[in-house]
Amino acid sequence: MKDLIPSSLMGNNSSNVSNGALPPRGPSGVVRLQHVATPRRPMPDEAELERQFNDVLTQMDLPPERAKLLKSFDNTKKWEIICDKEQARLK
Repeated sequence: MKDLIPSSLMGNNSSNVSNGALPPRGPSGVVRLQHVATPRRPMPDEAELERQFNDVLTQMDLPPERAKLLKSFDNTKKWEIICDKEQARLK
């Protein structure tokens, strides 16, 4: 009898997508989680951005060559790193 139940109907209802579509699956058939962008606060001015980024680098305790590489990132990427680190700290 189990063979007659479509796999999309198995499991609890809270895991089903409300519009009836199945969640995306990877090549192995495992459901892939989609990244949901979290709202970020506005990027500060460049001086404040650098101060916050240097604080994050200090907390990360990276080897000098890795820190130098991260310091070469553009301001947008630096801000993403700051926000990601802050989000991880909050969780």
